Amino acid sequence: MSTPNLGEAETNRHFVRSARRVVVADHTKWGTVGLSSFATLEQVDTLVTDSGLSAAARAEIAEYLPGLVVAGESAEGSVPQDD
Repeated sequence: MSTPNLGEAETNRHFVRSARRVVVADHTKWGTVGLSSFATLEQVDTLVTDSGLSAAARAEIAEYLPGLVVAGESAEGSVPQDD
C-alpha cells in the first residue's frame, strides 16, 4: 500500500503499527503505486472495499488476507473473514 504524500505515509505507518485490525478501503486504490509505501498486504487483516474491485483483484487479495469485505454485497460476494 502506498500514497503520493510522504506525511500521509508516515501517519499511515503509525496507524498500521498501532491498530488491532487494519482495514483499507476504495477499489480505485488497487493497482496504483504512490511515492511512499506504508504497509504490505501481509500487515492487513481485513480489506473493506466497494463492488468496483475486479474479480481478479479479489482473487489475488484472497491469497494474502484472511478477510475481504465488499460493501453492499452479500456474504457470497466477498471472501469470509476469520474471527
